[in-house]
Amino acid sequence: MNEQERPRIAVYGVVRNDVRGLGKWLESVREADEIVLCDAGGAEETGAAVDEARRRFPDMKLSVYRICVSPWRVDDARNTALALVGPDIDLCVSLNADEFLMPGWKQVLLRRWKPEANRYMHPVCVMRPDGKAAAAGWDGRIHAR
Repeated sequence: MNEQERPRIAVYGVVRNDVRGLGKWLESVREADEIVLCDAGGAEETGAAVDEARRRFPDMKLSVYRICVSPWRVDDARNTALALVGPDIDLCVSLNADEFLMPGWKQVLLRRWKPEANRYMHPVCVMRPDGKAAAAGWDGRIHAR
């Protein structure tokens, strides 16, 4: 598949109140063709984490938006972030700001994605307090635009 035939991938997410994992999130998604991060408030350190990521990864295609969702509903915040993804994107990854993608994720996704699909079911792991991964089941937050 050449560059013009491959799907363009966006990762979108929301940060609210807690930015402890934001640096790792930004590092893990940096290969995306577009990254949309919505700051839903309460986390003054978001700007510093974003500035550091931009310094480390100057080619990263990152857009940051401040949004207000009141009353708070995570689904409304995610839908707002999705609405801000560019129209030229084919494939979207919804990822919470305290989650991250494994190295090589983009190549695996491009290899496995079928153009006729609208959702990709994928394994999800969570990190235990001891730092080791633990299987957490399957998820479908990778979807066609």
